[in-house]
Amino acid sequence: MKLFDIKLTLFFVNIFLIIHCGGTKKEKKASSSNNNVENIADIFAYVDEAVKNFTLKLTDEKKIVMVLGITGSGKSTLTLHLSGADLEAIEDPMDGTIRIVHNLISNETWASTTIVPNLLIDKKNQIAYYDCPGFKDNNDEIKYEIAINYLLKKLWEHAKQVKLLYVLPQDAFQGSSRDGLEEFALHGAMMITDVDHYKNGMGLVVTRADHARKVPDDKLTAFKGNSLLRGMNGLDYPDLEIEDKIKHFVKIFLEKDGDKYKRIRIHRLVRVPGNLDEMPEMVDEKNSITDMVKSLKWIDKRDSDFGFSLSEKAISIIGKMINKLAKSLDDDESKISEEIKEFFSIQKNQAMDVKEKFALYEKVQRAYKELSQIASNHNDIKLFESELKSATSSLGIPISKPHRDSLDRHIEMVFNFMKMSNSNLPSFFKIGNKLKKAINELNEANEKYKQAIYNEINEDLKNEVRALFSEIEMFYLNQESDVSDLSVLDEKMHAAFKKLKFSSYSPTPEVFIKEIFKDLSDLKLDGTGKITEILNKLKKIINFIISIGYKNDNVLLKLFNDPSDKVKTTEKYLSDSSNWYRFLLTLSKFEGQSDDNREKAKKIIEEIAQLIRNKASHLSENISKYALAMKLTSFDLKNITLNTFKLKSLEASINIIHNKPPPKTQKVESKSEKPLPKNDEPENTDKPEKNPTIQKIVFKNPKIVIKNPKVFVRKPIVNIPKIRRNNPVKASKLKKE
Repeated sequence: MKLFDIKLTLFFVNIFLIIHCGGTKKEKKASSSNNNVENIADIFAYVDEAVKNFTLKLTDEKKIVMVLGITGSGKSTLTLHLSGADLEAIEDPMDGTIRIVHNLISNETWASTTIVPNLLIDKKNQIAYYDCPGFKDNNDEIKYEIAINYLLKKLWEHAKQVKLLYVLPQDAFQGSSRDGLEEFALHGAMMITDVDHYKNGMGLVVTRADHARKVPDDKLTAFKGNSLLRGMNGLDYPDLEIEDKIKHFVKIFLEKDGDKYKRIRIHRLVRVPGNLDEMPEMVDEKNSITDMVKSLKWIDKRDSDFGFSLSEKAISIIGKMINKLAKSLDDDESKISEEIKEFFSIQKNQAMDVKEKFALYEKVQRAYKELSQIASNHNDIKLFESELKSATSSLGIPISKPHRDSLDRHIEMVFNFMKMSNSNLPSFFKIGNKLKKAINELNEANEKYKQAIYNEINEDLKNEVRALFSEIEMFYLNQESDVSDLSVLDEKMHAAFKKLKFSSYSPTPEVFIKEIFKDLSDLKLDGTGKITEILNKLKKIINFIISIGYKNDNVLLKLFNDPSDKVKTTEKYLSDSSNWYRFLLTLSKFEGQSDDNREKAKKIIEEIAQLIRNKASHLSENISKYALAMKLTSFDLKNITLNTFKLKSLEASINIIHNKPPPKTQKVESKSEKPLPKNDEPENTDKPEKNPTIQKIVFKNPKIVIKNPKVFVRKPIVNIPKIRRNNPVKASKLKKE
């Protein structure tokens, strides 16, 4: 009864553990496996990490021997032995078995220790071996199956020439492990789609051969070859097409040279402790296998010849992974698109002058054109990747390495997964959509940027034209400052007025610059320092406008037609000057005429002088009336603006008629040489004004406002002496002071 009670208690404890702890170990394992199958993110992360690790290990070795076989077949031990690694066989004190010691070796059958292909080089014979993941893995999780197929494909694409060394353990030929032979043949046949292309580069090593040492290698090889032949003949696979592929694959290894198998070698199971390189039999086998490998031909690898060997469950999971990868590609595109926009934003801030800005505008236009074509015209993700890389490189757009690597890796994974599962990208995803959206936004901003550039060009053009006209006016103001010879001044002003009618110039910049150059050359102003400097700047701006094909005729047209702009005010200044000095010169000529005309001229000048002394309103209108009284109808004096020098010239005319020397004058300095005082007010000083444009009389009813009346109130105007008839002095003969 006690034994029965104990068993009953244990039974209920077991039931309790199943209910409250999640089941038995077998049930937990099944549950864990199911969770892993469904956890796409976990699988994706695992494969992604495996790919990154393998990519870091890739070297420049392009001629490689791929060591292939089912997991637990002794691939790692064989590859280490062939590459010259120091291998030690030790006896396990627990069970007395012999184990090969190396950190890359697993002694548990079907337990995978090689997920990432591992490069080992036989330096003595200059042979590069890649210890590849096994065809069959003891881990039931799908992520291992997917990762192994993916990494083998990546290694295949990396290589240029290959030899294929297959490894098959002895126990695959016998007993309960015989399924291993079929598993090996199936995976081998499916991995290479065209085995005939590679048959001269294929060899087989039977490992863990557990036979007495007295059996020679050639006899043992023959025995294994015959076993392989029997296994092939006894194959009964449900799919006849796949069965034919398997048999054709196995048959390649059964090729003989006389009575010996050319492509099969033996690697025995070590039965005694010690270093493998100190065991003659193991050294002989190593050399024999190496000789076979060297006798195989290097085969030019073709990417299309690599096939995949996946379960239906793995193919289903890969379909879901492709959907997840599509979203990752969206994120990669978004990040790269933001980098492109940020790059041009920084360039925009760094562009200083108009030329740099327009060069940037053209670069953005080129980027928009090239990237739009890439984003719109491709369903091929690999082609999209290569063209995007080429375009950003040629445009000088730096894409950060993490973002570029992420895009490259995800595109490669999608591409390979589609091949592995024979599926397509999801309908919701189209490569280039995020990039297209970003560059459209960039183009819209660039059009606004172009308009801002054009506005800046327009302002530069207008400012230089204004500066030119201002300097021209300043030049003639300086000419006015010397009124010792009215005839010379009259000639200069009249010539300038006749030539420089700015409103008659063409508004087309390239025509305008030619016209203004010619006229200033005729007037001998093109060699004047400041004017020459401005003309050169204008020429550069207009040449740039021509080079970019910008049509901006309206800019100068508006400038010429604006009465308040410097262009018009300078034109009026020259018109006023021409009329005024011609009028004064005509008055001065009355000095040599009849007494009546001379008296009339004298009277008019005295009355004009009186008007100035009394600060009379409508001065120009009154002067115009006097001109009409003298029948001088060709002068437009009604709206004339009189500055300091014009009023001084009136005094000179009085002195001519009264035979007196002309008044002293002060030359005008350029605005650029001496700035005006604050608030545009002339300095309160007894010195003559430096800027006569500020010293104009502004006529307002009922008073005349004179900004600096000291300039105009002079004693010679108040005390007008009598004219000496006996000794007339003509204005043309007056000496300059």
